[in-house]
Amino acid sequence: MSPEAQRRLGHALQAISSIQRYTANVPLQESLSDDLIRSAVERQLGIVQEALRVALLEEPSLRQIWPDVDALLAGCARMRD
Repeated sequence: MSPEAQRRLGHALQAISSIQRYTANVPLQESLSDDLIRSAVERQLGIVQEALRVALLEEPSLRQIWPDVDALLAGCARMRD
């Protein structure tokens, strides 16, 4: 795997970890009604989406390893909207 793809996947993992920290121990409805948490989660979802997009451009073979990655990208876009 290319170094750039590895770096981008690392960014995605960091963003996912941040989302988990922001939403830990808080019911989903409550966390989404908090403007600060919602904004932070939306920002991190954007980072996940962009990181995966670039990683897939750098390393197209990731689609073979992770066949549902396009569904994940679409889910990130829906959650941000």
